[in-house]
Amino acid sequence: MHPTNNKDYMKHQRLVEFASLQQIAPPGVHLTLSPIQPFQIWHGVIFPRRGPYASAIIRFTFDFASGTGLPTIDLNTRVFHPLVDPICGRVHLPKRGPTISDLLEELKTIFESSDLLDSLAEGQIVDRDAWKSWNGRREGTAGWTEKVERLVDASKEAIRSNHGDKEPILLKGDIDDVDKAVVDKFKNAAAEGLRERGIRVREY
Repeated sequence: MHPTNNKDYMKHQRLVEFASLQQIAPPGVHLTLSPIQPFQIWHGVIFPRRGPYASAIIRFTFDFASGTGLPTIDLNTRVFHPLVDPICGRVHLPKRGPTISDLLEELKTIFESSDLLDSLAEGQIVDRDAWKSWNGRREGTAGWTEKVERLVDASKEAIRSNHGDKEPILLKGDIDDVDKAVVDKFKNAAAEGLRERGIRVREY
């Protein structure tokens, strides 16, 4: 059997990849593991530093349900964005991968880069109202700035009031000793980074 067809092997590799992200993930992006499904579900937070969503706190979930390849991405924070489904929060990136680090960089870029939004083709759009609003912002008639500013403020208020849709949580136990040692080394650093930015971290 090829190693990539072995579920235990794939779980271990995914955990190792998660641990490596502490060194190579883009600045302003933090990930934690689900305590229920640590090998399938990862929760994350993005802190955009520039662009339309600068200063927002955007929560997201990676789901590796397919078992192979890259995860689907769903936002747990409401946004107004041409690449985000306004109903379910599913993110449709213009390009993906090939690594999780690349995926995180691309996810962060859609909230920080005005050039990327300007370059989108019609076939890539999933929220046409947001796209029309973005394209009409220079005339000041589409309400882009006002809508985004309200959602940026709401993302921060959700943290202050602890009413966010999903709270980042940390894995504890239920994996073998070797894997647990790897996780413990990196989850503590991730937790500290989240706390420094005002995110409440619950340990299980």
